[in-house]
Amino acid sequence: MIYRLSDIPQDALLLIIDRVEKAVTVLREALESSPAASAFAERMNFVDASASTFVDADEVPVVDLVHYDSHLDNADVRSIVERSHIVLRIRRAMAMASIEVGWLDVFVSAANGDFDLNATPWFAHWAETVEASSPLSPILRTAIVIDAWNYYCCEQSLSWLGRQSAAAFFRSTNAVPHYLALNAGFKLVSRQRYLCSDQTSRIVALLHAIERSVRYEIKEHTKLAAALIACQRMVVGRRSNSKLPRLLKLASERPIISVPIVVKELGISSVSARDFIRALQLRETTGRGRDCLWSLV
Repeated sequence: MIYRLSDIPQDALLLIIDRVEKAVTVLREALESSPAASAFAERMNFVDASASTFVDADEVPVVDLVHYDSHLDNADVRSIVERSHIVLRIRRAMAMASIEVGWLDVFVSAANGDFDLNATPWFAHWAETVEASSPLSPILRTAIVIDAWNYYCCEQSLSWLGRQSAAAFFRSTNAVPHYLALNAGFKLVSRQRYLCSDQTSRIVALLHAIERSVRYEIKEHTKLAAALIACQRMVVGRRSNSKLPRLLKLASERPIISVPIVVKELGISSVSARDFIRALQLRETTGRGRDCLWSLV
């Protein structure tokens, strides 16, 4: 069966689309002048990858993903975290691609490191549907990208990839300068809503998820930018070979860090790592001793 774009009641969706567009404008304008924009983009990659498994009824704590990315993973959770890390790798691969390349080519190329999408018989039907939606607003099309993916995709194990395709499409509209952490919003919307049988109800639920993603990022960026400005004062005047600016960059890009991560990424001793963490006045979040975790915000 063909996905019917003509059945979508555009007029009935104008209010929520307008709400999302206004939120996107707030986020874009904040990022345009933000010294935290680059770090925020990488930070959201971790958030999105961790949230992706949660959306698909599993859960990978972001700290496990951060440790795995630094090759400090726990063998007991390796197979689960690997699925989350695939999302992280795909998002990083898309971010490294030239913006001059078409978003679909960027997405396919990034995903092909793990999946051969062109070999799946339904993929062409999905791509044709997305192309046919071009007269519609970018916000509505982002929801359609996901809904059409869920409609055509025969492999339940690939449902998460549809949300990354939507992030790639949304980035191509220049709405925001990075790949939106859509999964952060999807965590807050019931799966039953965006997977129900009624197309209009699904689209509304998807638009709600997109809006929640944007509002989540507005809040998180505000906190990160404020914390980064405060901490930058602590590194002013430091020697050029000081590890403190590197620690600040690491803490900005990772939602959470630990002593083993700092030791691995900065190449210093655990004692020095603790000293630098104290100097930067990072916030202790949980744990004691070697298991203690810190965050910039």
